[in-house]
Amino acid sequence: MKGKRRIKRTTLLIIGVVLLWGAVAIWNEVTKIEKGVSTPRSTSASQPSNNPKSNQTSINPVTNGNKLSIK
Repeated sequence: MKGKRRIKRTTLLIIGVVLLWGAVAIWNEVTKIEKGVSTPRSTSASQPSNNPKSNQTSINPVTNGNKLSIK
């Protein structure tokens, strides 16, 4: 072979675009994960309060959970 072969500008441009695209994709995934961690959603139901002044909506156990009542 005759010496070193130069890398074309087009090749460098394509490599740069692919690296930039990958960095942006990783950044988007990281920010999506951070948003999900910072605002956790509760999956458990709270127990109904016996306080008559409480303004919570709870499932009425007498009707097997089909009717909502406001206490």
